[in-house]
Amino acid sequence: MVAKISDQALIDSSRAGEPSPTAAQHLGQTALKLFARKGYTATSVNEIVEAAGVTKPMLYYYYGSKEQLARRLVVEPLEKLTEKLKALEFDSADPLDREIGWLTAQLEFCREDADRARFVFALYFGPLGAELADAVADYGYRAKQIILNIAKSRPHFVDSCDELIHDYVRAIHGQMVSTAIEILYTDPDSPLWQVSAHDLAVRLITDLDQGYLNSSNKSG
Repeated sequence: MVAKISDQALIDSSRAGEPSPTAAQHLGQTALKLFARKGYTATSVNEIVEAAGVTKPMLYYYYGSKEQLARRLVVEPLEKLTEKLKALEFDSADPLDREIGWLTAQLEFCREDADRARFVFALYFGPLGAELADAVADYGYRAKQIILNIAKSRPHFVDSCDELIHDYVRAIHGQMVSTAIEILYTDPDSPLWQVSAHDLAVRLITDLDQGYLNSSNKSG
């Protein structure tokens, strides 16, 4: 039996209606754990508030509805991540550094909140048609377009065929997905958690770059 947290105590801990760490974040993290484990559709409002130890009015007070709660937890963070990736696309830095930055941002997103990232992957690989799943799919499309545009600006890819460039981008995306999944579903004490996201991205991108650079030179 989960003890209920005083509604008034939680409301008093917020300012001007802004979500407070003791209320909104507690509800959000509880919901993310349930969404990641059971899925969005299978998780009811009753389950969320019971697991969080609060009442339904508290969820509606801070988020309005289960749908708005999920959007706040997933869609808004993905929009912020997209803006970060867009900035890399138009940055004047070396394209290789921007590729590393792209992968670093993705891996950092996973490490910032593992439950959120697990929920995102569940939506990404799940059936389309629902608003949340479509929003995540749209993010995935935009992220791939950004890394494709960055890769196309690489000097040694300028005269390469589109097939080689797209293969390279698919390899980067595949490395991101496989590495993120390994991070999310392994023990936090595993070696992958001991390396910074940036250092991991440097290693992965450098290895891919060398492989495709050799392939490009041979095809040329």
